[in-house]
Amino acid sequence: MLSFDSEHRLANLLVAVGDGERKLESLRQRLCLIRDFAPHSAFQRIDRDATGRIKSVELLNFLRDHHSLSASESELFYLVKFFDSDNDGALSFQDFLQMLLPCEDNCLRNVTLDRKAMRCGRFDNLPLDIEHAMLAVLE
Repeated sequence: MLSFDSEHRLANLLVAVGDGERKLESLRQRLCLIRDFAPHSAFQRIDRDATGRIKSVELLNFLRDHHSLSASESELFYLVKFFDSDNDGALSFQDFLQMLLPCEDNCLRNVTLDRKAMRCGRFDNLPLDIEHAMLAVLE
């Protein structure tokens, strides 16, 4: 049985987690509402070594490209680990979709998945609004 103080702390934690999840879902939906956003192009943008897998250091490099110091490499390691479905230490394209696309709006998710991808080369960037929206989701 929990004490009143422990119950109160647990309730506050659950409220904070719920608020964070709602904000994250909103950021994911905002990203997918950008008409030029194509998940495959976004994957290529972050997968600079073109291995078909995204490692935590590549996520860190994306954040650094935008002068964001909001996450450390160890935090990004745990983010990759959370979404990594085959436990190989990197995100496949399917894992990346789970991280970036909305969970609650299947229609928006499907519309986004149907978009034609533009090739994003090793040194290319996506349009600034897309890059910033992706950054907001990752942060």
